[in-house]
Amino acid sequence: MPGGHSTFFGLLNTFVHIIMYTYYMLAAMGPEVQKYLWWKKYLTMLQMVQFVGIFTHCFQLIFHNPCNYSIIFVYWIGGHGVLFYFLFRNFYQQAYKAKAKAENKKQQQQQQTLVDANENVIEWNKFEMKRDSITQLNKALAKHL
Repeated sequence: MPGGHSTFFGLLNTFVHIIMYTYYMLAAMGPEVQKYLWWKKYLTMLQMVQFVGIFTHCFQLIFHNPCNYSIIFVYWIGGHGVLFYFLFRNFYQQAYKAKAKAENKKQQQQQQTLVDANENVIEWNKFEMKRDSITQLNKALAKHL
């Protein structure tokens, strides 16, 4: 499409891809470099910000289009921005939020269990945590012993 409006999409996408392919290059250099690649999560966030910028920039022409830019192209590029935003958001939720939630749940489960001397597992959530919770715990341990 002629005109400067399309330049924003291409320029922004180019800079994000430079960062993205730099990450891939560093990841391909092996384990000695991979341990420094803590920023993958933030790269995904950058890509989502890019797509929000793209579809916002495109869809503004629906309301104000002084240069008569092609509305079909506005919907085409803006639609791609929306689609890719939701695809990357879905990836982000599965890769980072679901993993963090599962790890948090696992830690909570580990904190809620106690193993006595005979390796019997006693779950903390069976006891009310009051002042006498130590006494209750001792009584429960005595029953298992």
